Amino acid sequence: MEYNNQLSENDKRFADEFSNYVNGKMASPRKMGKALADDHRYLVNEKAKLMFYFMEQLAEN
Repeated sequence: MEYNNQLSENDKRFADEFSNYVNGKMASPRKMGKALADDHRYLVNEKAKLMFYFMEQLAEN
């Protein structure tokens, strides 16, 4: 992944942990999505930004 050298160490660690989480540790994507949305509106907005950038990258790929 060519972008990895552009990530901070914390961001890289999160990306790796999130990949590990969705690869066998997550019980229900639907319930997890609902849980992530049940947060302070600012944090929900920040999560949405991340999701939109992820979707944008998927479209480019």
